[in-house]
Amino acid sequence: MSGSPASVNTVIALGGGSPVLVGSTNTGLVGFYGYTPVVQPTSTNEAAPSSVAPVSVTATQWGFSTSTQAQAILTLVTQLRADLVTLGIIKGS
Repeated sequence: MSGSPASVNTVIALGGGSPVLVGSTNTGLVGFYGYTPVVQPTSTNEAAPSSVAPVSVTATQWGFSTSTQAQAILTLVTQLRADLVTLGIIKGS
């Protein structure tokens, strides 16, 4: 995990009908739940999988028309999980 508990104590007051923006740029530092703020995670693994089409293997089993489609989804989910852990939004284990 690249984030770690931070000693920064800044409170953001919510409410009053005003919109709230967390991080004004993609290079602004943001952290959650006491973890060290980091810049917006970026990775080519975050791209949406192309032409994902589930196919029926049997009446109760589904798969993908190619292993590339399944791998693209696994890669995306793995990257999103890593980004959430880096930001401190989820613990990760």
